[in-house]
Amino acid sequence: MPADPSAPPAEAGSAGAHRGASALAARARAVAADPGLLVVLAAVAVLALAYAVWSWQRHRWYLTAGYDLGIFDEAAWHLARLEAPASSLREVPNLWGDHFHPIIVLWGMARAVWPSPVALLVVQALVVAAALVPLYLFARPRIGAPAAVLLALTFGTSWGVQRAIDFDVHEVAFGPVLLFAAVLAADRRRWGWYWVATLGLLCVKEDVALIVAAVGAWLLLDGRRRAGAATLLLGLAWFAAATRWWIPELADGREFSYWSYHRFGDDLPAALGHVALHPWSPVTVALDASVKRETLVLTLVAFCVVVPWLSRMAVIAIPAIAARFLSDSEVYWGNTYHYSLMTFAALAVAAVGGLQTLDRLWDARAAASGPAVDPGPGGAASAAGPARRPLAARLRAVRAATAVAAVGLVLGTASWFVVFGSHGNVGEPPLWSMAHFEPPPRNVDRELLDRVVAAVPRSGSIAAPPPLQPHLTGRGQAVNVLASRLRGETLHARTADNVVLDLAGTDAFEGGPGDLLAALAAVRERLASGDLVPVAMPGQGWVVLRDPRAPGGTGRPAADAPLRGAPARGLRAAADRWTASVRTLLGPCAAAACDPRQRELVAAATARLRRAVERAATVAGPGCAGLLRDASATTGETVGRLLGHAADPAAATPRLALGAALGAGMLDAVDRATVACTAGIAPPAPPPVVR
Repeated sequence: MPADPSAPPAEAGSAGAHRGASALAARARAVAADPGLLVVLAAVAVLALAYAVWSWQRHRWYLTAGYDLGIFDEAAWHLARLEAPASSLREVPNLWGDHFHPIIVLWGMARAVWPSPVALLVVQALVVAAALVPLYLFARPRIGAPAAVLLALTFGTSWGVQRAIDFDVHEVAFGPVLLFAAVLAADRRRWGWYWVATLGLLCVKEDVALIVAAVGAWLLLDGRRRAGAATLLLGLAWFAAATRWWIPELADGREFSYWSYHRFGDDLPAALGHVALHPWSPVTVALDASVKRETLVLTLVAFCVVVPWLSRMAVIAIPAIAARFLSDSEVYWGNTYHYSLMTFAALAVAAVGGLQTLDRLWDARAAASGPAVDPGPGGAASAAGPARRPLAARLRAVRAATAVAAVGLVLGTASWFVVFGSHGNVGEPPLWSMAHFEPPPRNVDRELLDRVVAAVPRSGSIAAPPPLQPHLTGRGQAVNVLASRLRGETLHARTADNVVLDLAGTDAFEGGPGDLLAALAAVRERLASGDLVPVAMPGQGWVVLRDPRAPGGTGRPAADAPLRGAPARGLRAAADRWTASVRTLLGPCAAAACDPRQRELVAAATARLRRAVERAATVAGPGCAGLLRDASATTGETVGRLLGHAADPAAATPRLALGAALGAGMLDAVDRATVACTAGIAPPAPPPVVR
């Protein structure tokens, strides 16, 4: 009953509140009356919790990295302060000059409330899980509630989603929920909400605009010409504006650098023209490599391969497929990282149309073969078949969409284990591990790395290995990689105010062996000249070095003064002799002609090195003593492996692999350990080695 306009304000407000409560109660009754929606909401809660906990545990155990969590955390930190989204890791003053993704403002808002990189991880888990609701609501009237539930679960548990969750954060996490909301609003002709969702989808990333254009093409094919044409033109115009004007403007004139489809043309119009003249070329290119074919099959198997292509909605999936498999860049072809998330989302939308087509074909066949069975909107039969054919009647009572969606869910689940076991990947699918209450891999000493992070001074720029980078962002300090983002640029290890190194190992270093050696050489030079001094040696080869001229100075005296005099010179001489003897042994062993005398020389050099380490450790400070002993243990393990291979005349191939590993940096473990403990001591000339 409408409120009386002449009623006092308090009474009018009470009537409005009553209407709001009634509407809310009506919606609650509608949700309770839909068992499928209740199942989906329960799945959203479970998946959101699982994905959030998994992401948090990965970060807590130093499995996240600067690329990409550190980059986005830096941008969110600035956005939370109403500043441009800069990133020192990406080396850009405005991240929107790299990719145009205004949607990350939401991460800035989250970080303003929760000042931690974990805020980004949790938001990603929530929005990815929440996408199941609009997908279900879009699919339900078309294919029935049971099939819609199965399809939503197929997407929410797919390996594409799990890969994205298992790789830091990325802006495309916002894409699925906005895509599903847009097609749902269009299907219900709620055009106001449709344009809100579409504009949000455009803000996810510049190339998602092509999926928006594909949604417009679907609307055109579906007869909704005005909305379809407007969406198609808006998507194409947004992509052109973002790549030709907005990104270069925000990047100080630097051109958009992510176009990787040069076999078709140098830009989108040229590529579309090429495809118009050579319509089979996209198919040829998409299948020209085995890794592409494997990834494509693993992607489509969750939708029974052909289902997404059985209706006009298939046009929505085409840009997502093309972006992956027509690219010149091999990183897009495999099943790693976050690149499959939007592909699975677009295929899920297309699969709704394909399942609807199968339902119609099934109903037509059933009508032609005998008494019809009306499956009803929920998939339950409303009429029974002939008494002499009870099995046929029961089969007809199940929608084709429900049966095919169930098969897709089973195949999609099976594909988890293929994906997470391929291309050298290790570990189990996150959902499988969580179901067994198993955490992500715990391969590091977390407490040690916590001490390393805490020891980094809170002023000046930082150069650090990838696992530490997202734990150092958010301080207001520039965080960089140790080497350089682009080849030929100045190493950050040479210029940063604070340098964090794992001197006893290479597992935490980005780049290749050359980058590692160059960074270590730069650090050695700075130590020798006094441009760096050690401020902390938390253990196991980790050192924190600082430029004493940095803002705020060293903050406190060096934890361990460098070794001087005879202990330092003896240590360097022993380390050089050991290095030379091991390098000499590698040559003939790689040719399967190991000389027993060389093995004896290595053993003797190793014993001498251990004695030198012990002597130096007795006069060194506690940090250097621990560092040297850790390096000595690493050296002993390395030599044991090398001599074991050298003694086996049939192990030429393993020896070559070991030689590559040693050349990558393990060979110089002791030398790296002495960098911080013998600063200023020039290494003597290596002694001759008997061959």
